[in-house]
Amino acid sequence: MRSILEAQTAKGQVLTVEEPVSYVYSTARIIHEHQDRTVVFRNVQKYEGPVVAGISGSREKVASACGVEPARLVDFLRKCMDRPAEYRVVGRADFLSNVTEKPDLGRLLPVMRFYPQRERRYFTSTIVAAKNGLGGTNYSFHRMMLLGGSRLAVRVVPRHLHAILERAGGTLPAVAFCGVHPAVEIAAATSVEPDQEEVAMASAMLGGELDCLDMDGVMIPAHAEIVMTGRFTGELEDEGPFVDLTSTYDDVRPQPVFEVDRLCMRDGALYRTILPGGSEHKLLMGLPQEPRMLRVIAGSVPSVVSVVLTEGGCSWLHAVVSITKRSVGEGRSAGLAALAAHPSLKRVVVVDDDIDPSDPNDVEWALATRLRPDKDIHVLPDMKGSSLDPSRNLDDETSAKWILDATVPHGRRRESFVKVEPPGTEK
Repeated sequence: MRSILEAQTAKGQVLTVEEPVSYVYSTARIIHEHQDRTVVFRNVQKYEGPVVAGISGSREKVASACGVEPARLVDFLRKCMDRPAEYRVVGRADFLSNVTEKPDLGRLLPVMRFYPQRERRYFTSTIVAAKNGLGGTNYSFHRMMLLGGSRLAVRVVPRHLHAILERAGGTLPAVAFCGVHPAVEIAAATSVEPDQEEVAMASAMLGGELDCLDMDGVMIPAHAEIVMTGRFTGELEDEGPFVDLTSTYDDVRPQPVFEVDRLCMRDGALYRTILPGGSEHKLLMGLPQEPRMLRVIAGSVPSVVSVVLTEGGCSWLHAVVSITKRSVGEGRSAGLAALAAHPSLKRVVVVDDDIDPSDPNDVEWALATRLRPDKDIHVLPDMKGSSLDPSRNLDDETSAKWILDATVPHGRRRESFVKVEPPGTEK
């Protein structure tokens, strides 16, 4: 993360806050006001090291960190998913320089209080690593609510870590870490197959140059700033409320307790934080889903070009799918495939390949000029919804979903639907 921060500083992408600020609301407000920047706080109450937010806050930043053009990012991620790379196991890591047994986390770290309800303090950039039961390591992002002392309530959604915990009977040794290269963050947020290692995807994104420390069979990036070793105790504690992707409060739920045995930190450790409900939170949730969705959609609609989970749709509930349309009904088929690929979706807009799916104005233009509401809007009632959608039916978690086919109507002259621009205009 340090080399990426240096590069972003050189590009003028970093806002450095030198004056003293509190971890209670003040940092959240400043991050919210400067979501287009990487923000570095040099003087956060009760903490000596810098606090960093926004380092993975845009597609351009992530692409630059991985050495690719933004337009190639999703295809690059898909290739790294399909062709993971070996990582190097080393015998030493800088985060072992400072080790505290049974740490008082709220005293040693600026665990943020972002929002006022119930005055909860949260780790928001923590990646949990655990043995996957197949000889490898599973990585996944999990918010962690401070219960006090060295105890944390961890939001574990029903995915891989949840299954690993269930197989282990609720008690499991694990490692939580933060402050890593954006490639590791993106890989940890990606839904790969249970027998795949996210760390190997991250290594592929870094050209096979990822060094890891073997911590009792769990591979941890050697460059991590902060590492917490411990165990899930089998206990449950109420976790929440937390502001999630929709920028609304999520539900309070009983969640597993993680007890930290050792806190390990680099000298002058950079404390990494992510604003809940902010643009960086949305990007880290949505972007890693796009290459997976692209692969699934291509299985039934080979003409698919790209997929974007839109920021306005919380980078989770709305998608735009671009296709090279060849036959009647292909737009609707692409929309159905997208809903199957990402069941949390609520709306899919399908556009032709001359429309930029990441440009809201371009997409709206396609809706205005190519969609026929009586023929091209398809509503699917009573489908499984997302737990993040406040409008879902609370009794059975269902919601209606819809597909908007904004492609040129089949059989019509394409030339009649092309946006005309002055000669010499760059597209």
